[in-house]
Amino acid sequence: MKKIIFILLTLVMVLSFTVIAESEIENTNTTFSEKSEISNENNGIYFSFADRPATLLRDAKLNATVRITWADTPTVGIAQWYVNGSPIEGWRNENFKIETNVTSTLNYDYPRWESMPLEATFGFSLTVNGKTQYIEERINIESMPYSYYHKEESDRVLELIKHVYVEATLNKGVNAYTSYKLDSICGWLDKGTKVKYIDYYDINHPDFTHTHVSAQLLLENGYTCWVPHSAINISTKNYTVYTDYDNKDKETFVNAKDYKSDTEYLVWISLERQKINVFKGSQGKWNIYAVFPCATGKNSTPTIDGVFKYSKYTPRWNFGSYYVKYVLIFNGGHAFHSRTYRTATDKLLDETIGTTTSLGCVRMYDEDVIWMKDNLPLGSTVVVY
Repeated sequence: MKKIIFILLTLVMVLSFTVIAESEIENTNTTFSEKSEISNENNGIYFSFADRPATLLRDAKLNATVRITWADTPTVGIAQWYVNGSPIEGWRNENFKIETNVTSTLNYDYPRWESMPLEATFGFSLTVNGKTQYIEERINIESMPYSYYHKEESDRVLELIKHVYVEATLNKGVNAYTSYKLDSICGWLDKGTKVKYIDYYDINHPDFTHTHVSAQLLLENGYTCWVPHSAINISTKNYTVYTDYDNKDKETFVNAKDYKSDTEYLVWISLERQKINVFKGSQGKWNIYAVFPCATGKNSTPTIDGVFKYSKYTPRWNFGSYYVKYVLIFNGGHAFHSRTYRTATDKLLDETIGTTTSLGCVRMYDEDVIWMKDNLPLGSTVVVY
């Protein structure tokens, strides 16, 4: 029985390893399957990867372990680690102890460069009596963020482009709550407390009116909470800046923020500049493709910032006395759409573009939102910032 097991093991391992002359390993820049001559000799030594990553993550070193699973006779040989078919400098041991269960572990700082291939190979060889056995694995490489290669420029643009927060003040002392339902107390806020107003919860009525129920606040200590909406006085300040960012700065911003999308399109709504910026490309490689003016939510009903997905299109939303057209929904009740039209006459109700005016949606000129409808695929990422 032992003899049969040994014969089967020998057949499996001989088929698994490539055997080449040591002189061919030292200077090759190609894969061994292209360079070497196959031999049936295995020196009575069997080894395999005991630990190896499927993907090399950002900032991680390439760690892998080889274990000698069987050695007929303890001996000494030459061990060498490889990456992409070439020997790794400093990872050669000419007096490697070879016996069953001995391991060799690689801890390699894999070099990174922009536009690098996102797949690599790593390998390990053992040379005994002039014959070399070699094993190799492929590995995926997670791309590094844009800011890794462009730190100074990224830092400058991220300092330039800031969140737009609507300021508010508590008009009375109130309990603070953990959710919009106002059902779980988490603290107390004094009258006069300065806060940032970041979200709200409304009840919609059949006559298309709304009742503000609760408001989400960002506190100075960085925590968030909910309070009754009636407990805050919202600033009437105009936060719009009427000049636009440079297109290069826009590209740097979305790439430095490392935004990704399930399509080749990414949209960034700039609340401060009241612009819709459409990018084409992929994560870390976004290029500006189109820019449109818009009108986002007014201070009392702000367009909520965050990262969303364009999820649904509908031709029209009706609101009794008025309606909007070409509705691209990206966040529940928030969407890109036309300006408001009177139901009775089909004439514009509110022509405003370029400053805050809506109930939270993003209004656009008809021709611009039609372009979005015709070109933006469902699933595209929409960034509100």
